[in-house]
Amino acid sequence: MISLGPPFPHNDKPRPRRPEVDCPSPSDKIKAWHVPPPPTAPAPNQLDQWFSSALSALTTTLEATAPRSSPSPRSKAWWTPLLTSLRKEFTKATRRAKKLQTPESYSIARQSKLGYFKSIKTAKASYWADFLAKVSPNNVWTAKQLVASRKTPRFPSLPDASGLVEIHKALLDHFFPPKNPLPSRGRLTRNPSATPVISEEIKLAFSKSSPSWAPGPDGIPYSVWKKVNLTNPTIILKLLSPLVAFGYHPTSLKTANGVVLDKPGTASYDSPTDFRIMVLLKTISQILEWIMTVRLSAIARSKALLHQNQCGSLPGLSSSDACLTLTHKVRTLQ
Repeated sequence: MISLGPPFPHNDKPRPRRPEVDCPSPSDKIKAWHVPPPPTAPAPNQLDQWFSSALSALTTTLEATAPRSSPSPRSKAWWTPLLTSLRKEFTKATRRAKKLQTPESYSIARQSKLGYFKSIKTAKASYWADFLAKVSPNNVWTAKQLVASRKTPRFPSLPDASGLVEIHKALLDHFFPPKNPLPSRGRLTRNPSATPVISEEIKLAFSKSSPSWAPGPDGIPYSVWKKVNLTNPTIILKLLSPLVAFGYHPTSLKTANGVVLDKPGTASYDSPTDFRIMVLLKTISQILEWIMTVRLSAIARSKALLHQNQCGSLPGLSSSDACLTLTHKVRTLQ
């Protein structure tokens, strides 16, 4: 299930400051938090209910321990306490000049204005220089986006869809056409040959993720799960291990947010093909998917199920290996 919606205005409701979640303060709650045991031979809906309730309880604990922030549409990262005091002086001098209407008061107001706006320019330049000094390969594209000209986002305007509900349905039907439902499964049994999830697999999944990646419907980024895993490594293990043992993917992990992006350079934006959808899954779901991807990749390589020239989506291989393989093959055929 993917939910789409129009661009929303600025949300000034208090929200968790995820990067500032302090593990030492909620460590007692996280360390004492235990995953309830899964059912022995559950039906799919019973395993869904167990996982959803456990994940919801954990999410509630994380929400309670995260500090709250009150974002403002007027907040600026480069603002300093000095600018606050200069703004007060500028406002006070302006009001005094309007009241007295003397050359001296006008001169003081003008000097306050010049000093205030000059300090703003200096603060912006200083913040930008400090940001560039700390640029790393992980955020160099953020610097590029800040200096690049911003284009106006285009909202889909489809000829056969007049309202938001119809646009929502047209996009979902185009990108995710309805499929026949899978046959229902009976009682789930543990697969004795399924390898239990180990902490090294979870650490490997975290090493391939970035804290800046956008989270899914739950709003929990990878940085929070990393801190949870450092505080209590058994939580994620006990949440994901039963799913692997039963070979089941819960319904609660199949929900996602869809971000509609317009394709650049398109003449008209009156067709779903002129857009693309970025699907944001829950981060805990992506951790599980990464673990299974690594396992399936290892099985495919050990069973010789991959072509010898396959380079994409394989660890240790890249486009340079594909170029070398192609060069070698061309030279051998000469």
